[in-house]
Amino acid sequence: MSNVVVNAALLELANQAAGCTTGDEECTGTVYGLTPASLIANIAVASGLLAAFFMPVIGVILDFTSYRRL
Repeated sequence: MSNVVVNAALLELANQAAGCTTGDEECTGTVYGLTPASLIANIAVASGLLAAFFMPVIGVILDFTSYRRL
């Protein structure tokens, strides 16, 4: 959910790092091999995958605590 709040700032910083300062033209520069427009989508995919992989681990940790009965 934090990505929703900071997407505009991340996109602006990626555009500056790629050398695209005007918003009228399409940016062809890259940041770490990605265009600034695809950076936001890739961050969302990575955070979704990490959440899916860590959800069972966190569930197991909570299962063995005293909070299980609550």
